[in-house]
Amino acid sequence: MTHDHAFLQAVLDEPDDDAPRLIYADWLEERGDPRGEFIRVQCALERLPMGAAARRELKARERHLEAAHRRAWLGPLYRLAYLWGFRRGFAEEVAVRAQDFLADADTFFAAAPVRLARLVNAGRCVADLAGCEHLRRLAALHLTDNQIGPAGARLLAESEHLDRLTTLRLGNNGIADEGAVALAESPYLEQLTTLNLAGNGIGPAGARALAASPYLAGLTCLDLSGNPVGAAGVQALADSAYLTQLTTLRLAPRARLIAQQKQLLRERFGAGACAS
Repeated sequence: MTHDHAFLQAVLDEPDDDAPRLIYADWLEERGDPRGEFIRVQCALERLPMGAAARRELKARERHLEAAHRRAWLGPLYRLAYLWGFRRGFAEEVAVRAQDFLADADTFFAAAPVRLARLVNAGRCVADLAGCEHLRRLAALHLTDNQIGPAGARLLAESEHLDRLTTLRLGNNGIADEGAVALAESPYLEQLTTLNLAGNGIGPAGARALAASPYLAGLTCLDLSGNPVGAAGVQALADSAYLTQLTTLRLAPRARLIAQQKQLLRERFGAGACAS
């Protein structure tokens, strides 16, 4: 293994730690490689608050370096993914067809510390996806508009490879109450802080199951917009003994919350509770 590969492997092994990245940056800068500066710039941006004065200059430098070297730094991801996003010096976000993700998962995760995957056309291969051990490398999985249906939601809920996810987005997949219940009953989703189930035809039964799930107690954001959860579903969410960490709860206008229910939600979840 070359020094370069050894440094990269250290980053892959500890994707949430800046230290291996900055050590790699030192080594690269000593050799005049501009990627060292890019890693350092993005790590600095990650630490700075949004309104910090120093951000403007760093963002300009970030854009310049990425534009000049993006293709080389992406390596094989340039041809495998159709969208990508750099974070802390590496491609951490990819958008790709689910079939390509499954076929080339080894390459994806050997080339970069991928933490977020946006997959399309997953409906036909959701069983294979649920069985993919590489999902354990992800912090976020976005499967919006894949039409996985209730059966697909159940397959994902039964996958032990989702046990490290903090974000799961399943909007517009037609999972209905059955899928919501399966997710609510999954012991593999305990690490989730964000769950997006917008536009899935989830009714009061699904909302009650989510509200009663001890496995979803870590959620800070739950999106149920576009679902007919109704007054009964809203009440169940408001009364939940588990959803005590929520700061954002999104519901459909069609729930037509009465003023008393709206006030109850605000008292329970704070200003982040809303109908949208």
